[in-house]
Amino acid sequence: MSASLPRRVALVGATFLIAGCLVAAPVPASATPNTDPYVPPSVTVETPSTDDCAQRNQPPPPVDTSENVPDGQSPPEPLPVPAQPVGGAALGGCGLIVPANSPALPSDISAGAWLIADLDTGEVLAAKDPHGRYRPASTLKLLTAQVMLKNLTNLDQVVQGTQADTAQDGTRVGIEAGGTYTVRDLLSYLVMISGNDAANALARTNGGYDKTIADMNATAKALGALDTRAATPSGLDGPGQSTSAYDLALFAKADMAIAPFPEIIARPDIRVPAASGEGYIAANDNQLLAQYPGALGGKTGFTDDAGNTFVGMAAKDGRRLVVTMMHGTQQPRRQWMQAASLLDWGFALPAGTAPVGTLVTSLAEATAGPTPTPSLTPSASPSASASASPAAVSTGESSPTAGESSSGIPVAWILAGVGLLVVAAGIVLLIRRRALNKRASFAGDAKPKPEPGPDPEPAAAPNPESAAEPSAEPVTEATAATTPETSAEPSPETSAAESSAAASEPASEPQSETAPEPAPEPASEPKAEPTTEPTTQPTTEPRPESKPEG
Repeated sequence: MSASLPRRVALVGATFLIAGCLVAAPVPASATPNTDPYVPPSVTVETPSTDDCAQRNQPPPPVDTSENVPDGQSPPEPLPVPAQPVGGAALGGCGLIVPANSPALPSDISAGAWLIADLDTGEVLAAKDPHGRYRPASTLKLLTAQVMLKNLTNLDQVVQGTQADTAQDGTRVGIEAGGTYTVRDLLSYLVMISGNDAANALARTNGGYDKTIADMNATAKALGALDTRAATPSGLDGPGQSTSAYDLALFAKADMAIAPFPEIIARPDIRVPAASGEGYIAANDNQLLAQYPGALGGKTGFTDDAGNTFVGMAAKDGRRLVVTMMHGTQQPRRQWMQAASLLDWGFALPAGTAPVGTLVTSLAEATAGPTPTPSLTPSASPSASASASPAAVSTGESSPTAGESSSGIPVAWILAGVGLLVVAAGIVLLIRRRALNKRASFAGDAKPKPEPGPDPEPAAAPNPESAAEPSAEPVTEATAATTPETSAEPSPETSAAESSAAASEPASEPQSETAPEPAPEPASEPKAEPTTEPTTQPTTEPRPESKPEG
């Protein structure tokens, strides 16, 4: 056995172990560019799991008092869950729902629920917990707009602002008491700037707050949006208020079919008048419109209870897609960036891919019999029961991601495991070699010493021809191991063959039983500092991030 074999085995094991550690280590921001232009390469987020169907009946528990009911009143009962999932049996699942053999979904989607659908055909391309019930925040203004587009047909009708409008909580566009605005202006403020003061003015013009809430709930039911209960026209949290990623897609699809909504939602900015002075130019608060090629518009939303909600629409190659997201965060990237990645995935889906469901157009269609379940991926095939497919983590997707094997085990663990096994093998070989050395040493001590006799005859000169012949006595592992590795010259008792074997070892081989120290890891490059997104929306009242939009 070669004396360097254990050290070589240990060196190989250490190499695997170091490789595993390097793979598991965070990647510097400037190391490898990510193929997704909207993903920070050094930050990930764990996609929330919804496999337990916790939002099947109602939203998560509130974190503030915005949904408290007056004394003596009881909170409304949760809406009934339809016997058959609206839009198809597959959409009854609570986890990830994607077509069979579809590409990996984008990474770092923080939303608890989301959906991608075709605005023209109504096909649902993919979804996660599509009928889970969450708080809508200001995305509910898409339903408010639907009511106003149908009821307030004279868009040039003049509306006078009131003190009640200016006193609304959350985001306000700056409506003034006594100021005059057209219905078209108020609709623009509602969906472009998310003005809660505009929502109140429109509700008053529609016949009052209570009538508007009743109209919103009736409209939602007529569209087949059976997860929706409106409690406020602005989307600010209220008792029993809920909707779903699926229902938000229904509202967006219905709005885009009524003029002038597509024109209003796509405007980059609008002038807001003021009683004194010229007013100001307010920018559309949906950054997707300014940043994503082909964007058609959408709606943002946020409250403490709802988290971040988002609706985004875009057109490409003759197709129009909508993405809805609920109960998300702005980390590790902004909501519009997450929506952009989902839109990219939808547009890249191969032609002819079977949808996972459909967007219904009426209550009759929503309550019709079950529809056939399309072919889904085995890991994401949900059932209508509470046991749905597992949600994805980090990249959240149905296929293996970077840093993960096909079995779902991280590559870093595999490399580290192989390294440990190889190191263990090297240790075993080293122990075995030392045992052989000890045996050889004991055997040498046990040999009888020669009796003293007359001085030996002088040695004859060596014959060159016979010197090349090997020794008649075979060299075994035990006899070879008796030669100390640290000896620079063979002893007089060492045979010619043993001397030759010792000389044949590389001079650069370390003469130590310990494994070599691993090479130092390369220094990590400094992470790039995050850039601050410029503010594109001038407002009369700066809004802190913690302030709810509605």
